[in-house]
Amino acid sequence: MTHLGYLLVGWGVSLGCGVLYAARLVLRGRDLSARVPAEHRRWMTSDDGAGSAAESAAPDQGAGS
Repeated sequence: MTHLGYLLVGWGVSLGCGVLYAARLVLRGRDLSARVPAEHRRWMTSDDGAGSAAESAAPDQGAGS
């Protein structure tokens, strides 16, 4: 294998491990967040799930204003 081959394999393995770790972390976070009771969830989540509290508290300003 040439030097370029070793370089590409090294980068490929490193990036692949990073992507797998990130995917596992996100999936685990989603699973754990689903287990939290509603009364213990963060205050930034609205009851209807339609965005953050800051978005729902801001007045709607149309495109004309």
